[in-house]
Amino acid sequence: MKMRTQKRKDRKYMILWGLSFLLLLFCGSVINLLTPDRALSETEKRTLTALPELSISRFISGSYSAEFESYASDQLFARDFFIRLQSVISLAMEDKESQGVYFAKNGYLIERMDPVDEDNLTRTLEHVSGFAKATGIPSTLVLVPNAIGVCSDLLPAFAVSENQAHWMDWIAERLSGAALCDLTEPLMALAEKGEQVYYRTDHHWTSLAAYRCLPAVAKALGFSPTYTYSPLLVNNSFSGSLAAKSGYPIREYDSIYIYAPDTEIPYMVTDNTSHTKSTSIYQLDALSGTDPYTVFLGGNPAHLTIQTANREGGRLLVFKDSYFNCFLPFLVQEYAEIDIIDPRYYYEDIQMLLYEKEYDSVLFFYNLNTFTQDTSLALTLEGVAEEAEN
Repeated sequence: MKMRTQKRKDRKYMILWGLSFLLLLFCGSVINLLTPDRALSETEKRTLTALPELSISRFISGSYSAEFESYASDQLFARDFFIRLQSVISLAMEDKESQGVYFAKNGYLIERMDPVDEDNLTRTLEHVSGFAKATGIPSTLVLVPNAIGVCSDLLPAFAVSENQAHWMDWIAERLSGAALCDLTEPLMALAEKGEQVYYRTDHHWTSLAAYRCLPAVAKALGFSPTYTYSPLLVNNSFSGSLAAKSGYPIREYDSIYIYAPDTEIPYMVTDNTSHTKSTSIYQLDALSGTDPYTVFLGGNPAHLTIQTANREGGRLLVFKDSYFNCFLPFLVQEYAEIDIIDPRYYYEDIQMLLYEKEYDSVLFFYNLNTFTQDTSLALTLEGVAEEAEN
């Protein structure tokens, strides 16, 4: 009799918990539907996935399902709270990885390198090589290794990631038409001296690391640096994208430095998308905003043109990601004109730009993580690269 009574209680208990779960799931779904979609995540400092457009072809190919999954994840109600909760639970269980970010030594958060799609990377390299051959302009690909490749001694035990040294060698073997400038060696030397190569809370390299790599990049581009630079502290409470992405507590805030030339020549910056002009490559208002790193260029504009008073300098065309932003100050005064393209946001015909201007050099400037994952560069170069094949 007692066993029967206990079984009934257990059954009621399970039914109650099941109904509670369904009610919670229903309420969460209703809240998600009623909550307006967000375009940006201020904490993660990135654009959130918008509701994908449904079509038969995309549904059959499976791309719609993948995009909708990303949309549902990005637009989840109280997403930031759940990310932080997950990171706390991970640390409590001594699991030092959250959202692809490792809780490393000395206050560092280090981003994992994701598996590489060899077909996509091969296509990117073919288009870079094809572009260089078709235009006949001396071209250089600068690749910056990430913290996972340079600061592996800081990683927690059993951390798993793609081997960056392997992919550097893989790219070097397959790149043709353009010269490769691998910055692993100078960055490793800097790290061995105890200098800060990367931000503790962000995936970018520091301005100091960029400055120390100037000789290697200048040599690859064929010039000798003319100017010297001095660091200016502009922010000492920087919390970057990896802290936001992982939800891990910040153990030490970062400092952002701007490197100013000891002798500065005048220049003008034109944003070709917004049709605005400025006399500075810095956006100082960003220092008090949600992402102080955007003090460099104000973020990632699609196409900038910088014209300087250095009439003896040549013309440089740059295709880049955000790692280039803090390196730009060391190139501005060396050239008469620089066009800077971010292929992720550039939708114009690059052939028209090549037709209008005669460039002396082309620079592709990427961190290794982005270069191995990105597909936008190949799309931007596609038309010109195909000319080399025909």
